[in-house]
Parts: sequence; structure tokens; C-alpha cells
Amino acid sequence: MHALQLYVWRKDEANAAATSSLPKTTTVAPSASLSAAASVVEIPDDVLLSASMELEAASTSQSATSRGPVPSQRSQPMADPGKQPSQTLSVARRELPLPEGWRRSLPKEQHKWVSRALFTRGKDGKPVLTSNLRLWWFPPGPRNVHLQPPTSPDTFFQRPFFLWMPYRMWDYKLSCTACSHRLAGAGLYRTVRRVLDTDGWYFMATEYLECRHCRKKVAGWSQDILDQLHHTHRDDFPAILTYRLSCDIKLIGQMQERTLGNGATRLRRYLLEQHTRSWLTRSKKFMYAVSKFITPGAEPPAASAPLPRMTPVPGTKWLLSVYAREVASRIEETKARITSIFGSILKMDSTKKVTKKLAGAAAGTAAWVTSVGRERPGPDQRPHCSQGRWPAPHGHRADAAIP
Repeated sequence: MHALQLYVWRKDEANAAATSSLPKTTTVAPSASLSAAASVVEIPDDVLLSASMELEAASTSQSATSRGPVPSQRSQPMADPGKQPSQTLSVARRELPLPEGWRRSLPKEQHKWVSRALFTRGKDGKPVLTSNLRLWWFPPGPRNVHLQPPTSPDTFFQRPFFLWMPYRMWDYKLSCTACSHRLAGAGLYRTVRRVLDTDGWYFMATEYLECRHCRKKVAGWSQDILDQLHHTHRDDFPAILTYRLSCDIKLIGQMQERTLGNGATRLRRYLLEQHTRSWLTRSKKFMYAVSKFITPGAEPPAASAPLPRMTPVPGTKWLLSVYAREVASRIEETKARITSIFGSILKMDSTKKVTKKLAGAAAGTAAWVTSVGRERPGPDQRPHCSQGRWPAPHGHRADAAIP
């Protein structure tokens, strides 16, 4: 624009100079002299406009060269107009601070409260376990009063969490069973176990221990680690582990009762009833919280997430296998009790023939009879059946009925 103004100003000066240079004595028609001067300096408008644009472009490029190179537009990322600013955050910042292995093995309704209770986010964005460790962690549960309809039933189906870390909690000096060197902490075990309880399931996690000498890794709930703990801490471990599932030890205690009809079938029926009742109670609480915001004749609120399915109760075969594992875990204690009373065991034999001969109130109360040949007999030592006592015969044998 400055170049255009300069050109117009120079054009006006040329016209004025041409008019002043004409001789005064010459008589010329005014219209003829003006047309002649105009024919000399007159330029079309389109030419004038193109010349001004060229001059302006040249001045702009010269000023840009003096300031420095202009950064390329391709090097700067373009923001996606379809995404909100909150959606442009990194994935690590949006996700809950929870280890990847725990995220896969824990149900979705447990992620939020477990991540908030046990973990914080480190400087690198990775989850860091809290320093205030304890065994049992309980969920906060749903609110007492809802000011708006709940969008998810997760808070109604949260279950307790058991954290087993003997190395970190009690500072045990644990040894490797392969090379007898000390074990050191190696992070968290990647899998969270599901444990069968009376009215549902709870979840259990542990730590990884590694031998720096032989590079062997072992979980904190393995039998090799449990055997090295003091009995006061060993008794705090609440479950019996199998390959996939686990069972709380107080359920196995119910199968040890010597009552008529007691067994794995009765226990499974009891567990199925309690699990179903607990699931229905939680479902009713969630549906009641949603129904308070439904007005007759008005548009219903947006549909919430579906209810989580009830986890099936294991069968009787699995319960019997867990009971056998529990008996095998205390076999040394059982041997010590027998040998301390009867002395060394000389012979053992089991049969079902004796139980078939039982009559009266004792009929059907025993499954088999074990005959134990012992070293030290005594007149006051009597074996027990499931519902009474049998007198022990004099000699070196004692017959005990085991239900």
C-alpha cells in the first residue's frame, strides 16, 4: 500500500511539472494540452495494481529475510478439532494407577477402589505401592444418599482385598530353598487370586521374591515361604491355594465337623444359597438407588451399565480336593500327635467292613475304620468314632473310626 501511495504522489508531481513547462506565449487550447500530457503519463489501472502488489511482496520478503528463517508449518503438529482438550492427554495419565497384571486379573468393578487405596502415581506415571501396608483392605461401598442416579453398579459389588507381603511387612530374612541364599524383593506378583468365601469371593495379592545368586523367583504365598514364617504370622494367611482358585480356610473347618450328613455336597448347597442371597441383595440396592430418580410420565434416565454376573460356586470335587490339601498340610502335626500318645506306629490298616456292622444310634455315622498297631498300649486310651466312644481292646491294637 505504501508503494501505491508513493507512485500516485510521483504521478501528481510529473503532471505538475509538465503543466509548468509549457510556454506562456503559445496559445494552445486547454483541452488539447491536458490530453497530450495525460497521454504521456497515463497508465491503466490493472497495470498499476499489479505493480503495487509486486512491490509489496518484495518488501515483505526483504523484511522476513532480515528477521531470520520462518519455521516450517509441517514441523508443528496440528490439533485435532474433533477432540476435546481433556482427550488429548496421554493414556498413562488417563488410566488408573494399577499394574497391568492386576488390571487383567481383577474384575472391572474392583479397579477403581483398589487403585485409590493401594497405589499412587510416581513421577514417571507408573503405579507405586503405598508404604502404609496392612493385611486386609475393605472397599468404601456405595453412598448412603445419591443426589443423581448412579451410572455404574461397580460400587455395589466391591469385595474385600487381602495383601500378603511377609517380606515387606515384617522384615523376614527368608532363604532360597535351592541354594540357601537370602531372598530379596522383586516387585509385585502379576496375578491376583480369587478366594472362595462364605457369601462371595475376595481377592488376594502378594509379592515376588528373587534369589540374587541362582535367580530363582518365588511368590510370597508359596509353601516354601509359609514354612519359614513364625506360627503367629503363618496363621494370618487365610486361604488354601489350588492351581486356579483358592478357598478360605474357615470353609474347610466346616467339613471337619463330625455330624451326620456333613460333607462336600452339603457345604456346596450352603455356599450356593449364601452367594445367591448376597448377589440379590446388592442388585436390589442398586436398582433402588436408580428407581428413586424415575418420575411417572417423564422420560426415564439414561440406561446404566448392566449388573455383573454372579461368579459360579465350584463343585463338590473341587471342595474335596481342597480338603485333601488341607489335611496334607498338617500331616506332620497329625503324626506328632499320634506318636506322642501311642508311641511308634507299627501297622495301619483301613476297612469299611466294620462300619457296616454298626447298629443303633451309631449306624451310618462313619465312612471307614482305621486299625492302628501301636507301640505302647494303655487301658485308658480309647479310639473315637463320629458319635461316641468304643472301648479299646486289651493288647497292641486300637480301632478308630474316621468319618
